[in-house]
Amino acid sequence: MFESVIEAAKNFCIHQLDATPELKNKKLDINDGAIVAYIDTQDKNDKYRIYLIGTKKFVQMVAKVFLEEETSDTETLLDMAMECTNMIVGNAKVLAQDKDLNFNISTPHIEKIENFCEDVDYTKTIVCNNNELFICMKKIS
Repeated sequence: MFESVIEAAKNFCIHQLDATPELKNKKLDINDGAIVAYIDTQDKNDKYRIYLIGTKKFVQMVAKVFLEEETSDTETLLDMAMECTNMIVGNAKVLAQDKDLNFNISTPHIEKIENFCEDVDYTKTIVCNNNELFICMKKIS
């Protein structure tokens, strides 16, 4: 499922933001604040939490593309984060089903706007127009 979310996030950058995403193995480094969304997934054996962590600059870029806003308030940024999370998760479900992956997936949740300090098992970074979207996963059971 993790790979499906990564692929869906790249698709989001290409098709929604009209930008070329770069996939990087970059250390999770958020010191400017972030908007954290997460979904829980479960296959037949294990449960995982997948985080989509957009820097505030990444989410503001989404708001600029979708709403033509140069500067957005916190509520708008939260709405934009939820909207892009829903689009990414929806595409990830389709990609996973195309690969015959069987899993349950929760509704996305917005967790916080601040520094992210969870221990995670896997991290990938998508850089889109010099803005970062971190995708992280940790096993939760």
